[in-house]
Amino acid sequence: MALLAKHADVLEVLEQPMLMDTCVRNGFIDEALELEAAVRSRALVHANVPIAVRVAVEVSAHMGELRDALLTQLAGPLQLPDAMRVVGYLRRMGAHAMSEADLRAVFVRNRTIFFTQAEATLPRDSPATFLLKYIDLCRVHWYDTVTHYRAVFAADDEAAATMPAAPMPNPPCENAPPAGVSATQLGNLLLGKWAIERIDEFVLTLRTWLPRVREGAFLANLIEQCSYSARSLARVGMDVSAFARGPFRDAVLELLDDGLAAAKEHWLDAIRVHKWNVPHASAAAVAALAPSGSGTTGAPDADAAAAGGSGGSVGSGTDRTATSPAPPLALLQHPPVAVLLNHFLVVFNEMRSCAPYELRPAFFNQVATTLRDCVRALADAREAAIALGLGAREHFRSLCACMAEHLVPYLAVCLDVLVPVWVPPPELQPAGGAPTDDGLAARLVEVVLEWLRPLHDERAAQVQGEAAQEHHEARQQEVASG
Repeated sequence: MALLAKHADVLEVLEQPMLMDTCVRNGFIDEALELEAAVRSRALVHANVPIAVRVAVEVSAHMGELRDALLTQLAGPLQLPDAMRVVGYLRRMGAHAMSEADLRAVFVRNRTIFFTQAEATLPRDSPATFLLKYIDLCRVHWYDTVTHYRAVFAADDEAAATMPAAPMPNPPCENAPPAGVSATQLGNLLLGKWAIERIDEFVLTLRTWLPRVREGAFLANLIEQCSYSARSLARVGMDVSAFARGPFRDAVLELLDDGLAAAKEHWLDAIRVHKWNVPHASAAAVAALAPSGSGTTGAPDADAAAAGGSGGSVGSGTDRTATSPAPPLALLQHPPVAVLLNHFLVVFNEMRSCAPYELRPAFFNQVATTLRDCVRALADAREAAIALGLGAREHFRSLCACMAEHLVPYLAVCLDVLVPVWVPPPELQPAGGAPTDDGLAARLVEVVLEWLRPLHDERAAQVQGEAAQEHHEARQQEVASG
């Protein structure tokens, strides 16, 4: 009779495991935690009642499922209030709660899982589009993760700052701090390690995808987007600008290399099939093409001056970058040289939006290397041109002189416009003022003219031949005496 009188209470106790399962499945987390705490307390009070202990065991069996559900929320879209609520639930799980170190590690790990899942959904049809979305995803996700982490665990860090470092637990738990390391130090180390891993992945992704971007305008957009993201992430200590500089430098230089290689290949084909015995256009015929009143002539000196130099010299940096230089009309006397200039200008226009100041020496070096290969192609064709007669020899000499007097100075001017000398702001300049010309343009003209001079100056070619002969004879004497 006593049992029948307590039938409703007994039934309520026996249904608590099913009630716990319902709460977990429907997301009633507060109710589930309160129910588990009540059942556990009753089992402690009535430890000698087997049914109370059994019910407590069955209810506790659902706590693992509840913890997995909470951890799944950490691996999904999460706002700061939700993050604080979920971490609060994980801390209230009593005997099933994780240690503080494990909780921090799980938080950053699950946020990384969410980032990986979001990255996997990005379209990869276009490398530029993928990188734009990837950089923006990194900015948003990293910023949210760091701010959420610091906000969620800020109270623990403040409390730990006023307490001595905790001793090493025995046995140590997973992710437990080393002996003498406080929770604040552990949190900083964990967040720092996570940030390093994310930046390493970011740089690896840039190095993988940037070489596939083949347009300068897209590279410029990516550089701008990366700079904006770096400034935003710098507020939480994750400025990636220094790490992203290398991949972007390599991508810009590779794009320049490809364009210059195409220009060189076209030049080699043009020189290989060029008809040296066909007279080239006269300077008077080219001058007649100039618009009336333009002041442009076909004379070499006038064209060199219009290009920013006279007789191979280049003007000052201020004069070169003031206006866009016009190509010399004298190049029309030799179509291969004019076409070579067009290829160079196509490359320069492609690089115009993504050429940084720091790559100015590299740009000049690569253009000089390409011009050296072009001069070598002319040197290889010299004997065949001379064998065709006096007219072909004069044609060859005129083409080389056109390159030396017009093409090379104009390219130096264009490079100065493309990547001008960086002038620091007035507050950073030295007392005497910052230099406006580093001499790279003049050095480029000087070096290439030195390579071209033996091809169109017979006296220079004779002197060079005599020097080579003397060097060869001296070498033979050394070998004989040795």
